[in-house]
Parts: sequence; C-alpha cells; structure tokens
Amino acid sequence: MAHIGVSVSDDTKRKWADYVESSDHGSMSELVRTAVRKEIRSDGGADLPREAERRINQIAENQERITRQMESLSEEFEDVSEAATDQYPEHIVELADDVAAELDELPADRFGDLRAKAKDELRSLAIRVCDDPTKAGEVGEALDYLSENLSYIKTAPQGPSDYYRVRRD
Repeated sequence: MAHIGVSVSDDTKRKWADYVESSDHGSMSELVRTAVRKEIRSDGGADLPREAERRINQIAENQERITRQMESLSEEFEDVSEAATDQYPEHIVELADDVAAELDELPADRFGDLRAKAKDELRSLAIRVCDDPTKAGEVGEALDYLSENLSYIKTAPQGPSDYYRVRRD
C-alpha cells in the first residue's frame, strides 16, 4: 500500500490529534482518509454512513499492517534461505543431488523399523546404565556429549549404505 506524507504546522497537528481523540476516528490516518474521500465525493456523490466509513478505515489500516508484516517475514525468509545455502558450497549441493539419485530406496515403513531398532538400542543401554528405559533420550544426549568431548569415544563411521531415500507411498 502506498504511503503519502503530509506536512502541517505543529498547531494544526495538535488540533487534528485533539479531534481524533474526541471523535470515533481510530487514528490520524483514518481522519485524513475520511476527509479526502468526503472531498472527492463532494462533487455530487453520496457519503457513506459513518460506521461504514469507520470500518473501511479499519480494514485499510489492517491491510497496511499485514503488508508490513508480510514484507518483514519475506525479508526474514530470505535471510534464512541465504544462511542455509551459505552452509555448503554450491558444488557440494549439486553433488548431493547426484548422490541422492544413487541411494538405495526404502519404503517408509522399513525406515521406521530402522529408527525403532535404534531406539530399542538406546532403551537397552538406558536399562543397563540407569535401570530406567524412559531415560533413552538422555542416554542419547550423553552419547553425543561423549563423542564430542572425549577423544577415545567415537561414533561408528557412516558409509553410503547407512543412507536411504525414503519412498513416500
């Protein structure tokens, strides 16, 4: 939505602000829009009822607010997109597309079985260490901590056979 600036004296601005406060105009912008519409219609057109005029002004202000929010969200999305693409060089992203085409395909339910097996292993370790299978998530975090902070604790290397394309049926 376009924005129009109007310069008035401080005294005029105070008078208009006082009028807005004592009237049912929601803002200075609403007052100006109403006055301009009335001036344009004064060439023979009928005025809208006061409530309709007020509602139209509210809608216009909401539209302006939503437009500003959408512009802000769009800018944030662009920032996130740039950050995501900056993480990997372009040639790696292109290579990833080629590699993805070569991965074995697995039905979604089989992939779920692999995840369940990994969760079962964590639960089993949680039982051995904590006597509590509900601590599996914390045991997983502890394993991550160990592999990041102790040189003698390592995660098994992952090979291409550890990755799958999951088929969406």
